[in-house]
Amino acid sequence: MKRSSLFICLLFVLLMVMAVTPLASASPSISDVRPGSGPLGETVRVTITGSGFDSGHKVWLTKCGIVDNDGVYGYLVGSVVSLSDTEITADFSLSGKWAVVADYDVKVVRGTIPEAAMSKGFEIYKGSGAGSSTTTTTTSVTATTRTTRTTREQSGENSVFFETNPNGATIFVDGEEVGTSTFTYRTYKDGVHDVLIRKIGYEDYSDRVTIIDNQRVYFSAILTPLAAGSTQGTTLTTAASGTPAKAVTTIRKSTVKIPTPLGTDPPPAEESPGNPATALCAATAAIVLVAIRRR
Repeated sequence: MKRSSLFICLLFVLLMVMAVTPLASASPSISDVRPGSGPLGETVRVTITGSGFDSGHKVWLTKCGIVDNDGVYGYLVGSVVSLSDTEITADFSLSGKWAVVADYDVKVVRGTIPEAAMSKGFEIYKGSGAGSSTTTTTTSVTATTRTTRTTREQSGENSVFFETNPNGATIFVDGEEVGTSTFTYRTYKDGVHDVLIRKIGYEDYSDRVTIIDNQRVYFSAILTPLAAGSTQGTTLTTAASGTPAKAVTTIRKSTVKIPTPLGTDPPPAEESPGNPATALCAATAAIVLVAIRRR
């Protein structure tokens, strides 16, 4: 009987330890990288979204085949600015012998061992650091600064690569909706055109882009969040003629509580599931008490 009681007590202790010990964290994963590109020779702030991140993680940009004279493989190391379990923000200097115009893999690394990767998740393109022509426009907006950067390179077609931070914004060119960032807009147009960018929760962003014959233009814009209580308009107008263009309507979710009509019962409140660890501990304690009484 003593051995049986001892066994039950040991089992109780083991179950208690299992109940209070957290499960091992899942392996990290990457779901998104924004922005997805940056100009050679400049420093770009990149946000990696995913899960399972912790303070021991670093971020690299790697490309197979980049080696020095000693056969050492190179990579670009990000300087971490902020980190949470779902997001890592890091600054990358896209310069030096390891930076070339190419697609790079984005890797979340612990020590020197990659634990998560996104193949070809970031592109380095020819920018001002590589000697190509670059136009930069900076406009002050309500105590914040927003920057539009456009660069161009020879590509054999007229196109604009639109990129916004955050992405998912609607792009209008001369009042016509052309797509949602991030994407490449191919056109027969050239010359200077009005650009308007809209995203729910952010201020409307307007600028101009110069489309050049047989060249690819990169247009990158940082959006400014709306101030509390602000609303967005529903009608767009072209800068040249002032005529109305396609409407985009912002619908805000109502916060007004609707009272329950008389004569009807309110829906029952959902009961939160019990803590399994607590239930396990209570059941084990009951078993121990029964065993002790039988003695």
